[in-house]
Amino acid sequence: MKTILHCATVALGLLGFVAFAGVANAGPLGVTGASVTIWSYVNAGGAISDPCEQALATNPCAVAGNQVYSGSYTGAIDFTNPGTNDIASFLNTAGGTFVGSIAGLTQMLSSGGFSQSTLINFRFTIGAHDLGTISHDDGVSIYDATNTTKILDSSFPTVLIDSTFDLMPGTYNLWFAEVNGLPADLIMDVAQSEKVPEPATLALLGIGLAGFGFSRRRTLN
Repeated sequence: MKTILHCATVALGLLGFVAFAGVANAGPLGVTGASVTIWSYVNAGGAISDPCEQALATNPCAVAGNQVYSGSYTGAIDFTNPGTNDIASFLNTAGGTFVGSIAGLTQMLSSGGFSQSTLINFRFTIGAHDLGTISHDDGVSIYDATNTTKILDSSFPTVLIDSTFDLMPGTYNLWFAEVNGLPADLIMDVAQSEKVPEPATLALLGIGLAGFGFSRRRTLN
């Protein structure tokens, strides 16, 4: 009888672990209340190697005089080529909600010759282990919460490409630079999302494993 109870304990612990550590497929990454900062600037004589054209936290053109927006965003990171070459049109393509109106962002999104550029920073938090790809034209990078550790660097302007990411639960900064004219794309597609077990779930698993060990010991004796 005790052996049966121990086995039940094992089953309960493992069942709790499986329930909370599930793996699911997903589409574009959705964020809630992500902080958003946008800079727009003219960079006469710019070039692909110019620091002002890079999607980096160290971009020297990310200064107060060039900042055109600060607010928050809830929705999918699923921004695609707009029909009109302005910042607001680009941001509206994902269908999310901005707190802090974006209607006045009529500045050109980017122009050829690296003369007019837009730099966007999304600071977001995820609660799962997410793996996938970022489709982007132009550069992107991902930093930790404090913008000190670079996790992904595909920061140079480029044609449309995919960059892979592997992010554990936490807070991150996504930097995107749109330069040198359209098209413009920023799609953060999650291929797999795995919820990390909570402490209570891990405790259940520990109890289950302990019960399993005890029952084995009783059986052997």
